[in-house]
Amino acid sequence: FIEMFPTAVTYMDAKFNLFMKRQGSATIYLIDMFGRVRFQRSLPTLYEGQKLENEQLPTQSLQMGVYTLITIANGEKKVIKFAKAVEPE
Repeated sequence: FIEMFPTAVTYMDAKFNLFMKRQGSATIYLIDMFGRVRFQRSLPTLYEGQKLENEQLPTQSLQMGVYTLITIANGEKKVIKFAKAVEPE
């Protein structure tokens, strides 16, 4: 499973934790409100039950709006929506 914080981001990058049930890799996609992939990252895990904590999600340069974080790992898909609350400087 994946958890992200905060769900309304401002000036700082968001962070997420990823818990992998099985060894393998997870791919993270950050999708904007127009369906464009703004960020993609593959995260390998070395063992079953591994937890990746405080991974950075680059949100500082995003425009205001609603974004979707999609995680695909071992054939499972998880979707989280979050908002960018202020314009980048």
